[in-house]
Amino acid sequence: MSAERLLDEYGSAMYRFATLRLGRDHAAEDVVQEALLAAATAPPCERSKAQERAWLFTILRNKAVDHVRQEIRRREAESGAAVLAALGSPACGCHAEGPEGRLEGIEEDEKRRALRKAIEELPDLMREAFCFRVLDELSTDDICKILEITPTNLWTLIHRAKRRLHVSLGERFSASAGGREA
Repeated sequence: MSAERLLDEYGSAMYRFATLRLGRDHAAEDVVQEALLAAATAPPCERSKAQERAWLFTILRNKAVDHVRQEIRRREAESGAAVLAALGSPACGCHAEGPEGRLEGIEEDEKRRALRKAIEELPDLMREAFCFRVLDELSTDDICKILEITPTNLWTLIHRAKRRLHVSLGERFSASAGGREA
């Protein structure tokens, strides 16, 4: 199976999927590349287009989960090292680069950021079901195979996700517009 063909057919959907789950473009690119490499080196097997897509997105989901786990382990190790360094350093965590290095993407549309944040705050399974169905436009059968759930469970998850997003976005924009009283 050719990684180039898979990239041509599924690349943009895979990238959207990974970006929504990982929140960082470079991490999403890495995970998509890892998933494509794993799929390309897998033993050949006859699959329909729907089965191929579900199989590929299952690989991608697993690679994204692995990435998150690695990040958690890395952060835990770094935080322990940072505490030790701060105890012996007069700077106590000040960074020479300053805040300018962290202002990347500041002009991103406020509503898109709020939606992305609201999606990220959904429970994992609910977020994945919502993203697969609404953003990636996968079929019910494909999503149920990937997430190993029933169609009824899928629709319940999507309904609850939409309801939570509606409430979350309503609260954020009414608060930012001064709609909430102190």
